[in-house]
Amino acid sequence: MDDLSPDVSSVSIGWHIDHSLKVILAITDSLKCSAPGPIPPQLNAKRSYMFLTGRIPRGKVQSPKEVRPPEDIHKEEILAQIRLAKEKLAEWDQIGSKHIFEHHVIGKLHTRKALRFLEIHTQHHLRIIEDIRASIMSEG
Repeated sequence: MDDLSPDVSSVSIGWHIDHSLKVILAITDSLKCSAPGPIPPQLNAKRSYMFLTGRIPRGKVQSPKEVRPPEDIHKEEILAQIRLAKEKLAEWDQIGSKHIFEHHVIGKLHTRKALRFLEIHTQHHLRIIEDIRASIMSEG
């Protein structure tokens, strides 16, 4: 989990895993606590790009403090977050379709779009993890 390849990412594989789990937990909690309602149409080029391509450009956005991992990442904490994320995702269908999550860059998303964002976000970090591992393997 401490594997690092500065050519690929300034943070470790453990950081990417922990961050991805924190995002899943934060978004599910945010949706559950939000009031359902309409979202006025609003043009957002970054959101449009992300949803059209299914990709997040690397190194363009910094994650909010709430979903940044601690300096010391422990396997036990990762495993606990995985268990909790599974529980929360299993309850996803109980969240109404018009509940709202507000992302700091791409704006407000209803439940279905928030789930799509989680897919894109998680894949983004999995690709980085794969690139870190490939870089480490090519060095060794």
